[in-house]
Amino acid sequence: MTTHQSISGQTDDDLLQRVIRTDPNRFGDAYWAVFDQHVLPRLGSAPAVVDLGCGQGLFLRDGSHRLHKARLHGLDTLVRAAVELPKENLH
Repeated sequence: MTTHQSISGQTDDDLLQRVIRTDPNRFGDAYWAVFDQHVLPRLGSAPAVVDLGCGQGLFLRDGSHRLHKARLHGLDTLVRAAVELPKENLH
């Protein structure tokens, strides 16, 4: 399977470290303003949300604060992302 890492020549660890390093910039106020305006109104009261390529689950973690009744699911092929998932990302 072709992955971002195989195309860029980076290792899984390189990608994981970049994800961790850029976490504070990933889903900031501007992102959530667009989400709240354009996506949230289209979701039902208890949506199922699937994040493909979820990495450490940052979107799911942050989204859980807005989507209280949602069923949130994440899937990633980068095993180390799941293994090193910070406990605060789990509910």
